[in-house]
Amino acid sequence: MVKIYKIGNVSNPGDTPAEGLTFYQSFYFEEKTIGMTRAYAAMQADSKIDRLISIWQDRIVTDQCVCVIFDGSKIEDNVEVGIQYRITQAQHKTNNDGLRISDLTLERLDGGLYDIS
Repeated sequence: MVKIYKIGNVSNPGDTPAEGLTFYQSFYFEEKTIGMTRAYAAMQADSKIDRLISIWQDRIVTDQCVCVIFDGSKIEDNVEVGIQYRITQAQHKTNNDGLRISDLTLERLDGGLYDIS
């Protein structure tokens, strides 16, 4: 399961603006292979691709969002903890079966940049 969050001002009206996350929606996802062309293009742009996933198409999901993936790979105190990723690219397209999907290129935010408690 992947949860998508929008990045924006989360402060109360009249307070100093504070950047934070607002929950948008949850999706089931498919893990995809990162191809050599995509990996080399990222290296040339001094960027890193940690994961590539597909979700049902949602054009609200852009590179201005953060996602948290819950895949059982990180457990603390017997509780599953999600791993935060910055969406570096969102490609909205139709797959080979004629289904509308969004391919999301992800870069891991080590240590979790945002508080999602």
